[in-house]
Amino acid sequence: MPLFVVALALIACTSSEDARRVQKPALPDSAPVGDSAPDTSPDTSSPVDTGLVWAGDLAPYSGCAAGDPGAKLLSQSVPAGPVSSGTAVVGELVFANCEGATWIAAESEDAASGMKLGSTSRTVMDTWGRPRVLLPGDVPPATAVRVRWTGTAPLVNGAHPWQWQLVDEWVRLVGEPTPMASIEVIDGYGPFTVHPREEWQTSALPVEGPEMRLDWLEFVTIHYNGVAEDLDGDDDVYQDADAIDRIRNVQEYSYYTNDGVSAGYNSYISPDGDEWEIRGHDIRNAASGCPDANYPGYTLVIPTVTPETPPTAAQVEGARAAILRIRDAALAAGNTNFLEINGHRDVFPLCGEYTSCPGDPIYAMIQSGALEP
Repeated sequence: MPLFVVALALIACTSSEDARRVQKPALPDSAPVGDSAPDTSPDTSSPVDTGLVWAGDLAPYSGCAAGDPGAKLLSQSVPAGPVSSGTAVVGELVFANCEGATWIAAESEDAASGMKLGSTSRTVMDTWGRPRVLLPGDVPPATAVRVRWTGTAPLVNGAHPWQWQLVDEWVRLVGEPTPMASIEVIDGYGPFTVHPREEWQTSALPVEGPEMRLDWLEFVTIHYNGVAEDLDGDDDVYQDADAIDRIRNVQEYSYYTNDGVSAGYNSYISPDGDEWEIRGHDIRNAASGCPDANYPGYTLVIPTVTPETPPTAAQVEGARAAILRIRDAALAAGNTNFLEINGHRDVFPLCGEYTSCPGDPIYAMIQSGALEP
């Protein structure tokens, strides 16, 4: 494909303001996520202390001592890895209420008040598909509570964090987080590589632009290339060199036709799901049309072979991984916004313009939540 055609393909929904074939692995069906009904039969077993006598998921606990945290962790079961991607993963924690007041259990996982099991890390919550888990009931002082739940192993291979903490929703974190554990996931996609721009940029055309303010971000905006494009070269086997050629072409086109302005996207998600840094986390987005759309947005471009073709399954998981990484980077910078996912067509009206970007297949995924980590 001639250079200018490739470049036009990649900038189809941008502005100038500032050796492997991809295959979908055989994944097991995801198990339904949900809490089992509390066991109300007497149970004299205990994972911690034979002195505990369980009635359902509560047991009297006499071991609270001065200096203990309000929520004293008695035990944590960590699923033994490796676990297969997409399968059910069961967790169990036992805490003792060493405070002087009853813990009032939340009525639902999304309730705005009440005690729940949560985490200090958004990554952990999103990874296992359980932002919050209900307690089995109110927990009086000097009582142990057993919290059981089922989550789903992520679709991306590699080691994933496992760490939890009790939360009095919108009030406080209770006690201390559980010790950080790591669970290996197999039989899925990736793990994905984040390629720094040094892998593709040239000394003659470095990426430059104003500094990104991660604490200003409000959303992640998805773009596509907008025209039919050969993403895996003449040999029909996608390799990193194919992504490098396309990103270099769009950088060259942008630079020479827009008075030295670098390509405006922050990241490019290649057909194998890897993330390629263009402007990255440190240079502000210039792809969405105007300051009102650019300043609060981090842009991901997901190229497809035609505007009507959905992204590869690996690209979907790679985009989810990238969004999770972006949210964590913003949070680490002190940004407490939950970065929502939108399409270029959602933000371009802020500039007084209209676009069909990122195309109907990708936009349908945004609307359905399929790109949420």
